[in-house]
Order: sequence, then C-alpha cells, then structure tokens
Amino acid sequence: MRMTSCVLLLLILAVPAHATTVDDLAWLEGAWHGTASNGNVVEEYWSPVTGDVMMGMFRWLNDSPIYEILLIEPGEDGTPVMRLRHFSPGLAPWEDKDEHHVFVLLEHRPGFAVFEHRHDEGWKRLTYRLDGETLDVLFEEGRDDATTVQLTFDYRATTLGSPRSENTP
Repeated sequence: MRMTSCVLLLLILAVPAHATTVDDLAWLEGAWHGTASNGNVVEEYWSPVTGDVMMGMFRWLNDSPIYEILLIEPGEDGTPVMRLRHFSPGLAPWEDKDEHHVFVLLEHRPGFAVFEHRHDEGWKRLTYRLDGETLDVLFEEGRDDATTVQLTFDYRATTLGSPRSENTP
C-alpha cells in the first residue's frame, strides 16, 4: 500500500503543470469603457486570440489624451508577455522607434492576471480582475526611492463603439 502511494505520488509530480498560454487570457477579450480613479474616461479593447496573440488598445480621455497599443504574445520562454507603446495625439510616440515596455505575466488564474515591467528606476505592475461584466485594473508604479503611484481603472463591458457621446448623430 505504501509503495503504491509513493508510485502514485511520483506519477502525479511527473505530469507537467499546464504551461500558461495566451489562450488562458482570452477572458480579457472585448470592449471595456469606464473611469480612472481621477474621474477621467478610459477605454480598453482586446481582440480575440488569433495566431497566439491578443491585440489591445487603451485610450485615456483627458486634457492631454494618452493612447496605447498593446500586444499579449508568448515571450522568449513561452510565458505570455504584454508589450506596450504609448502615443500622444497625432500618433506621436513616447518611446524611441525600437523601444516598448515589456510586462511579464507573474500570476494568473481565470479572471485574474498580474503583469510586471522592471526598469532601471523601479517597476510597473498591471493587475486585471474580471467580475462578471466588470473589469478592474490596478496600475502600480514603484520607484527605487520607495515612492509608489497607484491608479485604478473601473470598466464595464460594452459593445464596440458604445457608449456614444452626446455629439454623435
């Protein structure tokens, strides 16, 4: 009996754990509209997984709008990473031509994911939580001088293009 238990335990441990893929993050898919913790309107859109890639777009509507193009794709070791580039109005890039931010997937489970980007001055982290038709995103930035910045983005699922502005015919 004891030998059987040991053999069974070894077989269980020998079975590789499920390697995380971009498909595991497909719950992000859709159009999301909401507000940032400072009251500004924010939007985020995620495409379906196609070719092991999800493409996203983020828009922060304020006096100086911020736009982001996002990709979730396998990194060098196969673990999903989020690649991000910022733009100002007129599609003026913030980063140099060959630069972008790489956020590595640190943790995930259905409806929950944490991505982190390490850089010379500290780190940035994005935490996504899905609860039904609500997507909450926490952005945190930590610096070597121990200062931390936090912003929350509270989204609701919407259809592409909604809600329409009062100025839309």
